[in-house]
Amino acid sequence: MKKMAGVLAIVLLLAGPAMAAISIENDFTDGAFRVTVESVVAPTNGEYKYSYTILPSSTSNVQWLSISLTPGVVITDMGVQSGTGEPVIWTLVNGPGGSSMDAVFTATVPAGSTSATVWFTSPQYYTIAPAAASGINDGMYAAVTGQVLSPVPEPATLAMLGLGAVLFSVNRKRHR
Repeated sequence: MKKMAGVLAIVLLLAGPAMAAISIENDFTDGAFRVTVESVVAPTNGEYKYSYTILPSSTSNVQWLSISLTPGVVITDMGVQSGTGEPVIWTLVNGPGGSSMDAVFTATVPAGSTSATVWFTSPQYYTIAPAAASGINDGMYAAVTGQVLSPVPEPATLAMLGLGAVLFSVNRKRHR
């Protein structure tokens, strides 16, 4: 029986967390410039698809969106679902301060509209991460930050699950 429980625990650890799609909307604002970014994570073909849609307020035009990535994140594919305000660039950017997925729009995403949805896939589970958006508000350039769903490297998740299993085992042995 103990061997069966151990095998089941290993299979569950290797299978990873099961989930349905999760979605959050977060307002990025500095008081005057306001942008809502909807981020969605959905399991697809053994990976997770991360999607982002920009919803500018009635007075803010968005030109740039940047999603921070934790070091070690793996991106396997990326694309744009056609719609209003498609980005001219949607790319992985590596810099000295870390990496990010950046969307740059040649024409601003007009105030009161919805952008095309930009997406990427990763085999890694999600966490909450910082993001930034910028554009023109009443003729002035503005930049704001907020939180979105973003992948986290799997070794960290597995390490936390492993630590939990070890602590559970130690605690169980103490109470026998």
